Amino acid sequence: MTRFLASRLLQALVVLLLMSFVITVLMTLMPGDPVDMMLAGNPRATPADAARLKALYGLDKPLLDRYWHWLQAALMGDFGFSRLYAQPVLTILLPRLGNTLLLLGAAMALTLAVTLPLGVYAARRPYGWADNAINLFCFARYLRPGLLAGAAADPALRGGAAMAAGFRPRPGGRGGLVGAAALPRAAGGLR
Repeated sequence: MTRFLASRLLQALVVLLLMSFVITVLMTLMPGDPVDMMLAGNPRATPADAARLKALYGLDKPLLDRYWHWLQAALMGDFGFSRLYAQPVLTILLPRLGNTLLLLGAAMALTLAVTLPLGVYAARRPYGWADNAINLFCFARYLRPGLLAGAAADPALRGGAAMAAGFRPRPGGRGGLVGAAALPRAAGGLR
């Protein structure tokens, strides 16, 4: 079991590395660069300003050098600086991490609560009508986009029973964090 988990962890790391590199390449292939877009709104910007900013952000270096520098910084926990929020990216992400983990855990619990009993039932009666129906449901679930799960869950959670129970946030409602997270949890669990 340990070997299996280690293998899966290594595969996940390889996928993360490959995806981060592909995203870096795709961002490089986009027309223009971030400095040109930043300076487009400033009529007093000179080519010297553009060259200075490109050197500051490392855009004057080759792609592999930029990627290697980004990877080293990311592994050290430095995800850069947000110009929009005027603070380090990590300080923006950390407060939101709790809500993300809450939604992830709730969606995982809902998924397991539905799929584990269905899987056990289907395994105990192989090739029966229930096994075929459950397999059809599972395959159909992967064929539809996740957006449809949210669209399907939204009217159900906006209904009177959910509103009466306080699961939908409204001014002065009792929903709080549970109510605000009801729709994303349901959509994540249905996905």
